Amino acid sequence: MRNQSLTGEGSVADSSGVANSIRHSHATAGDSAFTLVEVIAVTVILAMFAAAAMLTVRDSLKEAGRTLFVDRLHTIDNQLRIQAGKQHTGTVVLILDLDSHRLSKINQSAGETILATEIPVDRVSAGHRIVQTGRVSIQYRPDGSSTSFAVRIVTGKTPARWLFVAGGTGQTLEYENDEEIEALLMLPQTTRSYAR
Repeated sequence: MRNQSLTGEGSVADSSGVANSIRHSHATAGDSAFTLVEVIAVTVILAMFAAAAMLTVRDSLKEAGRTLFVDRLHTIDNQLRIQAGKQHTGTVVLILDLDSHRLSKINQSAGETILATEIPVDRVSAGHRIVQTGRVSIQYRPDGSSTSFAVRIVTGKTPARWLFVAGGTGQTLEYENDEEIEALLMLPQTTRSYAR
């Protein structure tokens, strides 16, 4: 049997004097852990991915909100036309409040009722004029018709779109530019030069 002794250099010397190197495999902090720079780099990259995802989700939610508002306005318009036809007396009025961003209705029997809040509308075109502030009233007659009107819907980074509501039928159409709406509503020339 050979005599072996452990030297301070991490090698084993046997009785023949030949050194066999044996590397000790004990872990140091630098070998098995991430450095602070690596942790910060990964955190920054993850934060950038999260920010990009949030922007995409936010824009998608705003577009969904625009679609929901278009559907809701179309439904409310149809309901008010039916309600006006059933009343035969008095009027039913749709109120678009651009200052408080609310949509409400007024009728003789129930007074004013709020139908929607936080509406994404910045302009309304009715009665041969474009309005940016205040309240706009759309009156529904006993035959179920109203004045034709249009609302400009703005959401996020998507371009603003106009929703045109035909007064006689309630048919809704979407348009992208102001000139098409002005031509449909036959706005006077002074309004057509409206600063955007």
